[in-house]
Amino acid sequence: MIIEDNGIRYESIRAISNGLKVNKVLIKLSLPDNDIGNKEMKLIGEALEINKSLEVLNLAYSKVWIESGRRIYKVLKSNIIFAELEDELEYKGVETISEPSIHNKSLRHLKVHYNRIKNEVKTVDRMLKLNKTLINLYLSSNTMKHEGTIAITERLIYNRNIAQLELNANKIGKEGTKAFVKLFKVDEILIDPNFYCNGIECKMEDSLKKVEK
Repeated sequence: MIIEDNGIRYESIRAISNGLKVNKVLIKLSLPDNDIGNKEMKLIGEALEINKSLEVLNLAYSKVWIESGRRIYKVLKSNIIFAELEDELEYKGVETISEPSIHNKSLRHLKVHYNRIKNEVKTVDRMLKLNKTLINLYLSSNTMKHEGTIAITERLIYNRNIAQLELNANKIGKEGTKAFVKLFKVDEILIDPNFYCNGIECKMEDSLKKVEK
């Protein structure tokens, strides 16, 4: 079910949430760009604790607050294959989402663009250490600098599942680029890295191209 950019609010979300509680066949719920706030997210979270069939959850460009994130916790822990939670995760919101992702046995794709995770890189690192199913990880526009990039690339040396990694529009700089060069020399799984708009110098960009597959 795709209801994108329709200006839906509390009453409409309540109707959708009531439907989710009894629906047994719906596998996709896409509600981006709908001015969904904390009260609406609470309704969705309550419904998703009951719904066991949903596999794709797209709440991009909504406000996933900590309280609502905790209600989605059980769902991410068990059912979701593709989760898109771009924009406005509050402080420790990434932790709220990534913790159940560690135990999720089906999660393949996780998008958390535009979420200011620069202070929560340790949480992402722990997820990459323990999650065994994640294939695609999207972390663009998260104000990450080279320290966070180095931590992630060092973890990816041992996590051999990630095939696609997006770090667009962060600030990985020269040292972060060096870490990727090191990673590409040993990683045979990562086939689609993406890090445009990161302040990479021309010489460092050439170094990346030489080792990219």
